[in-house]
Amino acid sequence: MTGQNQVFLSAEWKNLILLNYSVKDSDLKPYLPAGCELDYFENRAFVSLVAFQFLNTKVFGLKWPGFTHFFEVNLRFYVKFRDQRAVCFIREYVPSYVITGLARMIYNEPYKRASISGTINKTQEQVSALYQLGSASMLLDVIGENSPYLPSPSSMEHFFKEHEWGVGKSR
Repeated sequence: MTGQNQVFLSAEWKNLILLNYSVKDSDLKPYLPAGCELDYFENRAFVSLVAFQFLNTKVFGLKWPGFTHFFEVNLRFYVKFRDQRAVCFIREYVPSYVITGLARMIYNEPYKRASISGTINKTQEQVSALYQLGSASMLLDVIGENSPYLPSPSSMEHFFKEHEWGVGKSR
């Protein structure tokens, strides 16, 4: 497939840890892109620390050796842009200088290269995920139930999960 119908980047996000914190509006104002307004859940603004695995990553439908499976950690908050719900990234960490450079060049996103490791263990009853950013600067260790469900549209889980757009401070 060629032309406008070609998907530039596709990937699976797996084994996601999403830690959410209510913050003051004034803490997010310096990061708020032009034309955006903060998005609220129950009248509160939130930031999320997110750690996950990028799996089966493809660029224009092709897998690039060494770049198909990797970890990412990001810090983001929630906005509305032209009546669309979106996320805005404050920082995104990946383990590759190549990915960092391309993401900054193509998307103008605040990527930074960092050593990231992770361990995922699954049983029928539970999933455990351990992510480490840097040598010991951040360690996330979470155990959860292995029972997927679809959150209701009015739930807090849906608020954090469902965003089709990403916006940035420039471009």
